[in-house]
Amino acid sequence: MKIFKKTILVSCLTFVSLLSIYPSPAAALDCTNPKTTKEQIQCGVNAGSGQSAPEPAKTLNQTIGDIVNLLSIVAGVIAVIMVVVGGVRFATAGGNEQSVAAAKSTLVYAIIGLFVVALAQSIVRLLLHKTVHNP
Repeated sequence: MKIFKKTILVSCLTFVSLLSIYPSPAAALDCTNPKTTKEQIQCGVNAGSGQSAPEPAKTLNQTIGDIVNLLSIVAGVIAVIMVVVGGVRFATAGGNEQSVAAAKSTLVYAIIGLFVVALAQSIVRLLLHKTVHNP
C-alpha cells in the first residue's frame, strides 16, 4: 500500500510540474506573407504603429489537442512508473506466489494502460483531423 501512495504522490507532482512547464504553441502572425485581407490589414496597422503582431486566438480543436496531449503525457508517465514498480515488486517477490501474481498483474495493467493511452491519442488526433478538414 505504501508503494501505491508513493506512486500517486509522484504522479500528482509530475502532473503539476508538467502543467507549469507546458509551453503554449500559439504562433505569431506572419507578416512576411499575409494570406488574407484581415492579416494584411493587421500587418499594416502593426507596421504603422510600431507594434509587433498579436498572437492568434486558439481554436477549440487546438485547445482540445493540447489537453489530450497533456493528459497523454501524464498517463504515460504514470504507466511507465507502474511498469517500474511492477518490475521491482517482481524482482523482490522472493518466490512468494502471491507477490509474483500481484507483480505480474501490475505489469499487465500498466502495459494495457500504455496501449489505451496510445490508442486514445490516435483516435483523438484522427477525430480532430477529420473536423479540421471536413467542418
